[in-house]
Amino acid sequence: MTKKAYLIHGTSTKDDDWFPWLEKAAAPEIKVDRLDLPNPFDPDQQQWNQAVDAQIPVEDGITIIAHSLGCVTALCYVERHQIKGVKLILVGAFVDNLPAYPE
Repeated sequence: MTKKAYLIHGTSTKDDDWFPWLEKAAAPEIKVDRLDLPNPFDPDQQQWNQAVDAQIPVEDGITIIAHSLGCVTALCYVERHQIKGVKLILVGAFVDNLPAYPE
């Protein structure tokens, strides 16, 4: 049985950076579903939350991979839906506010 992981990008697109490579490298054991977030170069958290809600099923035990601002979006998703047993891989996450993205 193929496992599934959801990839939330940051201020790039689902087709940028290392995301296509990861999808190929993980196949066929893991199907990586690269999410499509609106206006990635001018992010709006509300719009991103809605996009993630539309693309990831609310269920315990899911796997989410996130990059950059996508890490914040992933954590908000898990908290908003109180998902249990989630497996998170956060790449390029940060702990402080980013002056370039005050929103």
